[in-house]
Amino acid sequence: MHEVQSEHLREVGSLLNADGGPMLEVKIFGRLQIRCADRSISTFPTRKVEELLAYLLLNQGVPQSRDKLIEVLWPGGPADSGRSRLSTTLWRIRVLLKNLDIPPERYLQAGSESVTFLAVGKTLIDVNLFHHFVGAAVDAPQDEKESLLFAAQALCAGDLLEGIYSDWCQIERERLARLLLRTLGQLVNCLVERGAYEEAIDTCHKILEIDPLREEVHRTLMVCCGYLGRRCDGIRQFQRCANLLLTELGVFPLPETIEVYRSLTIAAADECIEKAEPPNQERLKKTFAEFMILGDELIELIDETQRAKRL
Repeated sequence: MHEVQSEHLREVGSLLNADGGPMLEVKIFGRLQIRCADRSISTFPTRKVEELLAYLLLNQGVPQSRDKLIEVLWPGGPADSGRSRLSTTLWRIRVLLKNLDIPPERYLQAGSESVTFLAVGKTLIDVNLFHHFVGAAVDAPQDEKESLLFAAQALCAGDLLEGIYSDWCQIERERLARLLLRTLGQLVNCLVERGAYEEAIDTCHKILEIDPLREEVHRTLMVCCGYLGRRCDGIRQFQRCANLLLTELGVFPLPETIEVYRSLTIAAADECIEKAEPPNQERLKKTFAEFMILGDELIELIDETQRAKRL
């Protein structure tokens, strides 16, 4: 599957580079990085140079009014000084492109009223590629869908534009984080359907690193642990899930999550009782019986509370 994912990346690169010559590669996930041939830039003269270039790249091909750019970069400041600052920042971007041995006029179109980072054919931007793979996966056959989703998530090497904390960037970062979560969720479904439970568990952990309160992801992870015979891992996952939900949200796990937990516990206990020495067998049976009674009481109490709320 990973070979197919790499093939998608190679195909896109080949199409962009079909006419030969250097290609401009841009990484926006993580810290902003720009590469052309054997030259690359990952540090910038000023933070505003980095921010303006990132903003123009994210809006590649769309003219941006100078007034809007001034408000984005220097909100609330005087218009005259903002125009001067913008001109200086654009000049620094031109110098930066020249250092990459790229003619600035090929990519940067700066008129009196607007500025555009041109959508020329030989530019590969990881965020655009991410959107391409996610979009292509929507109507793709199941095996192709999985490889496209893998290729999309592989591009996300960090948060969008790490180190930039302007409002516009935070909004875009959160939007892409939500899209990444949906992409990872779809990938988990593909992996579970294929029976690739180890990979599904790894992908579930990636989701929970971003949003640890996703109960359905905890539950899927528990189910995958059960399929792999790692019932104790599944039980521990339930405990982490329950503690998070109760601590952060003040709610109990859903009945279906509790049911997965109970089935894992029953299977684990049956297996242990069979293998245990006689003294431990009796302790296991006694403790398990007490656990089942407490579990039934808990479920009844939760049901009563939920019914009372609905009345």
